[in-house]
Amino acid sequence: MVPRLIIDVVRRRWHIGAFAVFQLHIFYPLVAKFWPSSAGMAVTMCGGWFLSMASADLFSLRVLFQLPVSRRTWWLARWWMSVVAAVVIAQLASSIGQWREGSPLFGVEYALLSLIFGVLYCGFSMGIRTTPLGKSGVSRRRSRLR
Repeated sequence: MVPRLIIDVVRRRWHIGAFAVFQLHIFYPLVAKFWPSSAGMAVTMCGGWFLSMASADLFSLRVLFQLPVSRRTWWLARWWMSVVAAVVIAQLASSIGQWREGSPLFGVEYALLSLIFGVLYCGFSMGIRTTPLGKSGVSRRRSRLR
């Protein structure tokens, strides 16, 4: 059921990922001017973090709430979208930016290292969001919007 949920969300909101790749590959040359040796890693981790924050809300569609799935299934689907998919999209954009700029660090090893660190970073931040510390920031923000 988790793959079906993910495929449905991606099918409905694919344009968000495409626009994120476009934005982040433009962002790469700016970061490379300031920190050329770690620009790919920085773009992957920052982009993954921003996308993980946004993709956690993709499952708030009314159509999806009507499905008879368990909380565990919801959590797994959100985890795959918020951690793995967000980092893969950010890494794709970073690789396109490295390729366009002709970076000497462009390669499979650097991309895999960036993916691993990005998944660890976004997974840790998603874990923090489930604690009372992470929930306190969300509840304050939502109470201001009401």
